[in-house]
Order: sequence, then structure tokens, then C-alpha cells
Amino acid sequence: MILRRRASQAAALQPREHANTLAVDYAAVLNALPVNVLVLHPTEATITFANQRSIETLRSLREHLPASVNPDAMVGLTMDVFHKNPAHQRSIVADPARLPWRTKIRLGPKTLDLHVSPVRDTAGRYIAAVLSWADVTPFTESIASFDAAVRTALGEATAATGAMRGAAERVLSATDATSRAADSAATGATDTTVNVQSVAAAVEELTASNGEITRQVNRSSAATGQAVNEAGAAMESVKALSETSQRIGEVVGLISSIASQTNLLALNATIEAARAGEAGRGFAVVATEVKVLAGQTARATGEIAQHIGLIQAATAQTVAAIERISGVIRGLDDGATTIAAAVEEQSATAGEISRSAREAADRTGLVGGSIAQVATTAETSAGSARSVLSATTILDQQMEQVTRAVQEFLVEVRRI
Repeated sequence: MILRRRASQAAALQPREHANTLAVDYAAVLNALPVNVLVLHPTEATITFANQRSIETLRSLREHLPASVNPDAMVGLTMDVFHKNPAHQRSIVADPARLPWRTKIRLGPKTLDLHVSPVRDTAGRYIAAVLSWADVTPFTESIASFDAAVRTALGEATAATGAMRGAAERVLSATDATSRAADSAATGATDTTVNVQSVAAAVEELTASNGEITRQVNRSSAATGQAVNEAGAAMESVKALSETSQRIGEVVGLISSIASQTNLLALNATIEAARAGEAGRGFAVVATEVKVLAGQTARATGEIAQHIGLIQAATAQTVAAIERISGVIRGLDDGATTIAAAVEEQSATAGEISRSAREAADRTGLVGGSIAQVATTAETSAGSARSVLSATTILDQQMEQVTRAVQEFLVEVRRI
């Protein structure tokens, strides 16, 4: 019964004047197509024919269809049951000028691709609309998945190129700073080498000056040693003079004692001569002369004793002065010895400084060469960083081209 109705509906699509001459069963043809086909009334948008493939496809989508829709009883239903805005869809079907028309609709989780084409008779009259449709959910999901995957990949690639660019820029900045620092350090190392060499030359001059000081101190030490010896000899001579003056003083004292005794004897002789009277007058004269001589001797010995006292005092002062001079000379000798030792130690230290300065100059020269190599390496790294930046720029451009191509591709695919 259904097949007869479908056959009559298909026949109704043809002009009546040609109904008897048709030799092809168009209902059978439409049922044989591997495409979902619905035939719609041109003004009412009711379904006048549903091929077998459409029925089978709608059966598979039964759980997503409205409850009022029976896939096995589609003929007579309007297409309104499939649309949220049926008036819009009906206005399109009713106006052949707006056909062919294509759209995609959602049926639950499914995506259906609809194509509506006009059917005209030989006279050009609009007699029906043919709706071919397909479940393009897997295709749509694949497109969406592809779109998401491409967007993710492009986003990650963009982020990676951005990170690469940032790293390259940091490397370039660091290598530029390293290159400038290396140039500055190389200049500083050269200046340091010159300064250290100047220090080494100055230390060598100081060493030569220390040698001359050592020789002068040695001569001064020898002179002070000789002065100590001469002062010792002078002190011994003065001591001998002091002892001699002491003995002279003792002799003078003895002479003074003898003069006192002689004076006493002369006095006694005078007394005795006076007792003797005329006979002792000559003796009295002699006694008087002796007394005068004793007085002169006493005065002379007193003056001698006084001078000897002065000599002894001067001798004592001389001895004390010589002892002080000897102490000063010994101090100078000790100082000269200390200076000589210090100068020798200073000379040894200066020699070590000179050697270290020369070695530092040599090593500073090596450092300068190493810094120059660092500068060269930094320049090479900077060149590599610039190459990476250039490569990231090219990659960004290519990524933009790929992005545009994928977007255009997806636009075209979604139109299918």
C-alpha cells in the first residue's frame, strides 16, 4: 500500500500529458539512491515522498526525533517538525527564487546537512522541492577535532616560537653584555699588565736602592765600630791619665807633708838658733831660708794640688763623656746593624714582589688573551642568537601562512 502511494506521488511529479509515455519508475529510482531524499510540496512544505534511505536513516536517529515523528509514516508531515523556526524554512521552500538553498541543522547531538532544490516541469512551473540530506556528524566532529587540534598545535607552536624568540633575545642581550664586558676587561687587563710591569720596574729600582743603602749602612757600621774602638782606647788613655794624676796628687801630698815638716824644722831651727845667740845666727839665716823655701814649696804644692784636682775633675768628666759617646756609638752601631738587617729583609721582600709582579704581568697577559677569546665566543653566540631570531621570524611568518591556509580550508570544508 505504501509503495503504491509513493509510486503515485512520484508519478504526480511528472506533467500529466506525459504520464502515459513514462517508462521509468522514478519511485524505484529514488529508493535505489544511496542518498536521503524527501520530496516537499512547493507551497505547504509537506513531505510528499520519502525514499527508503531516508526512512532507514531516520530510524537510526529515532531517539533524537520529536515524539510525534514516525520514520515509517513521514508522508503527509510538514517539515516544520524538524525546525525551530519553521516559518523561515517554509518561506524559503515557497520561493523558488531562493532555491537552491543549503543549511546545516542540529538534531540532538547530530548534525544534518540539508540541500533543497526546485523541481520544474517542462513548462518551467515550480511543482515541488527536493530535499536531500545527510548525517554529517562524524565529518563535522572530525572537522571540529581537526580545528581544535590545529589551533592547539598552532598555539603551542606560537608559544614555542615566542619562548624561542625570548630565549634568543635574552641570549643576544647577555652575549652583547658579555662582549662589552669582555672588551672592557681586555682593556683593563692590558692596563693592568702595563701597571704591573711599572710596579715590577719600580720594585727593581727599589731593590737597587736597597742595595746601595745596605752598602752605606755597612760602611757606617764599620765606621761606628771603629769609633767605638777609638772611644774605648781614648777612655783607657783618660783612665790612665786619671790614675797618673791621682799618683801625682799623692806625690804632691807627700811633698806638701815634707814642706810642712821642713817648715816645722825651720821653725825649730830658728828657735834653737835664737837660743844659741850669736853662735846660732848663721844657722838662723839658713833656717829662715829653709822656712821661706818650705813656704814656697807649700804654696807650689797647693797650687799643684789645686790644678791636679781640676785635672782629676776634668778627667772624670771626660771619662763620663767618653762613656756616653761610647754608648751613643754602640747605639748607632746596633741601629746600623738593625737597619742593615731590615734593608736585607726589605731587599728580599722587594725581590719577591718583583718576581710576583713579573709573574702577575705574565698571567694578566694570558687573562687578556682569554678575555679576547671570550669576546670572540660571545660574538659567535650573538651571531647564533641573531640567526635563531631570524629563524623564529621566518617560522612565525610560515605559521601565519599555515594558520590562514587551515582557516580557509576549514571554511571550504564546512561548505561541503
